[in-house]
Amino acid sequence: MNTAHPILSVNDFLEQIDYNNIQQLNSPEILAVHDFPILQNFKFFTGKDLLKLNVQSEGSRLNVFDESIIKEALNRLWLDPILKANFSALAEEINNANINKKRFNDENLSKITQLGPQKARTSFEDDMFNGVNHSHFNNDKIQFGHLYY
Repeated sequence: MNTAHPILSVNDFLEQIDYNNIQQLNSPEILAVHDFPILQNFKFFTGKDLLKLNVQSEGSRLNVFDESIIKEALNRLWLDPILKANFSALAEEINNANINKKRFNDENLSKITQLGPQKARTSFEDDMFNGVNHSHFNNDKIQFGHLYY
């Protein structure tokens, strides 16, 4: 979308942004962070991290790719106590949800590792349930694909 006036400064950017988009707590960018799958490590988000997603989205919408303008606009917007409170509360909610997902995942992995070797009727099932064994040059077993030792 072309803007009426070119954006050459932070003030130009702040005059042309859609503040409804900036304040949106359920923007697609934030929802993607909220639903991000938890692997081994995850990032703790701050309210400012989440606000930055919306500011960057507005920057893209307005064809502003100068990171210094985006960063300075973010810093100025972060001074708003209502934005700060809303995004900080949302970050805490997302972080708590991520901690719970990680805890649930870790508990399940712990249960799996306690299973030990599984009985199988075929070599395919054995490989699926217990991991694949390969002989190495010195006949030491190299095992991968299973969670127990």
